[in-house]
Amino acid sequence: MNREIYEQNLRDIENLGIGNLQRRSYIDLLKLRAALMCMGVGPSGLTNELAELVNPSGEKRTGNVGIPAMMQTIFGKDFLMSLPTSVVYKGLQKGDPDFTASSPFGLEGSVDDVILTLEGRKLIGLELYPQPSWINKTTSSGKPMTSIFLPESGDNLMAAIRAKGGCEYFKKSEACVFCGLDLLKKGDGKTPEDYAEVAVAAFSERPKTTSLTLTAGNTYSGLRGIEQYLPFVRAIRNAVFDSTGIEPWIEVEASPPDFINNRVLAEETIDALLDAGITSFMSNLEQYSPAARRKALPAKSRIPTSDYEAVFEYVSSKGLPTASVLMVGLDDSNESIIEGAKFLAERGVYPVVLPFRPRGKYANRSPTDPNDLFYVSMEAAKLAVKYE
Repeated sequence: MNREIYEQNLRDIENLGIGNLQRRSYIDLLKLRAALMCMGVGPSGLTNELAELVNPSGEKRTGNVGIPAMMQTIFGKDFLMSLPTSVVYKGLQKGDPDFTASSPFGLEGSVDDVILTLEGRKLIGLELYPQPSWINKTTSSGKPMTSIFLPESGDNLMAAIRAKGGCEYFKKSEACVFCGLDLLKKGDGKTPEDYAEVAVAAFSERPKTTSLTLTAGNTYSGLRGIEQYLPFVRAIRNAVFDSTGIEPWIEVEASPPDFINNRVLAEETIDALLDAGITSFMSNLEQYSPAARRKALPAKSRIPTSDYEAVFEYVSSKGLPTASVLMVGLDDSNESIIEGAKFLAERGVYPVVLPFRPRGKYANRSPTDPNDLFYVSMEAAKLAVKYE
């Protein structure tokens, strides 16, 4: 644990002004969620036990994967939170350099009676979101199913396609500074059929599975790697539909292809993805100002903003929803991120505001101040409603 970061986290929580959580006002719950998104929960015996339940394979994953917890509220439905913690990933459990080791939040109690603590004091009671049985199974090729898809807060499933090794930006030391998924020189050996098999298992058990999100690393080609999704999307869509009769919601999270130099190829590839079965498209700006993008996204920042505009416009013209992640607490100011949210919302793109989490090259930085995350999130939400 880094004591300096721990103390700063406590000051940030105090400034957040969370009220009496036993009354569970909606704003207080949103503030609490902001703090947990930024700081996560520290390691404990119960945290380890819960992590084993939600990610039996322990394989590292991108996205907002953590321990899915919920609480009953007066608003008529469960309030769901994903609690980041390094022990979800087996590779980080020993020595634990992760930022969550310095979180003042912890989990105590039992699997059936989870207690969220702050500096060891009971804060509020939680329940583990019911986990599907398929996460304890393996594919017919012998791979743990959670090494392919992993629930990301509820029933949205997250997958990182690394069959070809992952992001090429690592080859030239130009990877995004916050990325914790390094390059696999020989790939991970997981096939489209593996992904399809897990998707079928998920939808067969829970027909109301919310969505499947696929992400993968960039390439230096004109298509920037977007074509690598095609066999996976096609296999997943066909297998799920043939087995269950359900048209799965498949979201691709990818950088835009080069519209400036080869618009025809860019549009043809997106059309192929649409035919294969994608139902939404996410292309993440992460930072908005050019200076912040250059600093945090060494290679990715060379993708012009016009390509993002072009891909959002083209995908939207086909009737698909679009979204883009903006990260608070990285290298951009709060006001710049809000400007980025306005830029997106004006174009019909939903701005997804997430905190920077100290991993990758920036692993030694302090976590994002939850006061900043809460403020920017509220402003972005107003913009999304305004331009809806």
